[in-house]
Parts: sequence; structure tokens; C-alpha cells
Amino acid sequence: MKKVIKVLVSIITTILSIVILSVLGLIIYTEINKEDKFAADLIQIGYEKVTEFLFGKQEVKEEKPKDLGSIITNPEEITKYYFYEQLEDYSKIIYNKLLENKENMKTGTYTINFGESFSVLLEQPNGSDLLQDYYQSAIETYLYDNPDVFYLNPKKMYINIQTTKSKFKTKYEVYLNSGNEANYLADGYTTKEEVEIAEQKIQEIKNQIISSIENKSEYEKIKYIHDYLVEQIEYDETLSKNNIYDIYGALVNKECVCEGYAKSFKYLLDEARIENVIVIGKGTNSDGQTESHAWNYVKLEGAWYAVDVTWDDPIVKGFVGYVAQKLKYKYFLLGSKDISKDHIPRTQFVEGGKEYTYPILNENNYID
Repeated sequence: MKKVIKVLVSIITTILSIVILSVLGLIIYTEINKEDKFAADLIQIGYEKVTEFLFGKQEVKEEKPKDLGSIITNPEEITKYYFYEQLEDYSKIIYNKLLENKENMKTGTYTINFGESFSVLLEQPNGSDLLQDYYQSAIETYLYDNPDVFYLNPKKMYINIQTTKSKFKTKYEVYLNSGNEANYLADGYTTKEEVEIAEQKIQEIKNQIISSIENKSEYEKIKYIHDYLVEQIEYDETLSKNNIYDIYGALVNKECVCEGYAKSFKYLLDEARIENVIVIGKGTNSDGQTESHAWNYVKLEGAWYAVDVTWDDPIVKGFVGYVAQKLKYKYFLLGSKDISKDHIPRTQFVEGGKEYTYPILNENNYID
């Protein structure tokens, strides 16, 4: 009998021990994973950098992310992403998500969720500043690589860092939205339907142009697109209208500034499968005036040449008639010796931004 009691006591003791340990384990697990709502913190990062970051960056060795994803689904599209290849890994994560959600972002209100992709980065003392830098590089590169996203306004787009602290860990979640803005669409658009109507108008013009050059040589394609833009677009001097910096203003409204010329030239060359990039910098005109300017580099027969569609537009210069036709190709497929006389590329798209490199131009002009 005593032996039976001892066995029962032993069993009960063992069961109680297991229960107690299980409860303690559950409590510890819950505490570790419980989010402390009162410790949550939200940081919003916009398109423009802050002074503290520009002049006080702390150099910290960082661990690279494990998975970047891939934007290249069609080998023929690789020519479109010249600047993407120069991005750091964390910038590529942001760029890839923007490209992946291109259709969703037409609403202007869609939230892109990065989850905990930047946790390793944000654990560093200056992690939010570093993420701000990577975001700045990603969004500006995305816009210059993809002129067809004319409907986005980067100044109304924000990266949000949701930090939640518990007693044992800190959780970082990152997402992109319009912040306190109604949407992140460019002026003139408020709904996805409006964006799609604008896209359709652009695509109708694009399809007409591409079908007209289907059987032409690369040189003839470049010349045709150059001539079309020169003949169809009027340079806008008001600087107050919507779309004068994008392809809608250039192709549909037929009115834009130099950035609109350069973006529409890239957009059409991309569609024609001709490698090219937009170049940002300074241009000095015949009156000796230097101003911010945009033009293109184009790859033809294995070499790179400069094309300035804006300055090949006779209306911009005020010429008419025979003289206008003569000057129509002054900045068409130039080598480095001639284009460098009045065009100076800038390696940063925005002041204090990422340093980019451009293709190396052929020294001499292209000769047909």
C-alpha cells in the first residue's frame, strides 16, 4: 500500500512539475512576443532629405539583405534599367516593390508593405537615416528608369517605419503610402480611372509611332522618333501647367519642358528596344546662359551618342523656315567632343543624392 501511495505521489509531483514548467514557459513566450502598444513608434520618411543626414552621416558596416527579388522578367527589358543596376541592395528592394506594384499604385492610395525586410538595417544606430538614403535613391532611379509612371508624385509618397518594442525585442515593419496626403498621384489625377484614360491616350500615340518604324534600321528608328518629337512638341515657357515635365505633356498635350522631351524620347526608344538613358545636368545656350537641362544618351551600333531633342526643336530657338531645318540635327547623335562644349552632365539627380555614372560616349559624332 505504501508503495502505491509513493508511486501516486511521484506521478502527481511529476505532473505538477510539468504543468508549472509549461505555464512558466508560456508566460515567458508570451512576454517575449507580446507587443507593447505604448512603446510603438512611427517614423515617416519623405522624398526630400533632411539636413542632419546630409551632413552628419554615420558610417556603419551593414549586413546585406538575403533576398532582393528580381525585376528582370523579360531579357529584352534589361536595357530599360540602366540606373537600377547601380543601386545598393536595400534600394533595389524598394525599387523592385515599386515595379511589382506599378498597377496597384495607379490608385494613388495603395499601401506597399515591405514587412520586416529592413529589420537588420534598422537595428543599427542610424538605421532610419540609412533607409531614408536608400529610399531617396530608389524612388528617383525608378522615376528616371520608368517614364511611363508619369502619374506619381514622389513628394506625396512616404516610407513609414513602425517600431514596436516589447520587454525582450524590437520589431520593425516598413510600408509605403501617401502619409497624410489624400493620394500620391500627380496633379490632375485623383483616381485610377483617370490615370488609365491618360495611359490609353499615350499608348495610342506610341502604337502609331512604333508601327511606323517597325521595319526600319536602328538609326532610322532613332531619327524618326527624334523628328516626331521635334515637329509635334512646343516648348512650354509658362512652367505653370500640369504634365509639362512628363510624357503625357509631351505626347498628348504636345507641350512640355526639356524633361518632358527627354522622358518621351526614352519612353519611345524603350518601346523600340533601343538602349538609352536620360541625362540630367547643365546646358549653356548660344547667349551664354547656363541652366538646368535634360537630354539623352543613345546606344547605336555598339557605341553611345548624345541627343538633345529639346535644343533640336527650332521653335525653342526662335528660328523658322530653311534655317530651322538646318539646325534640326545640331544635337543629334553627337560624340563627347561636341556635346561637351555646352552640355555638362550632373552625377546626382538631386542635390545630396546618390552619385550615378553614365555610359561613356563615343568621342566623335555618328556618321550615317
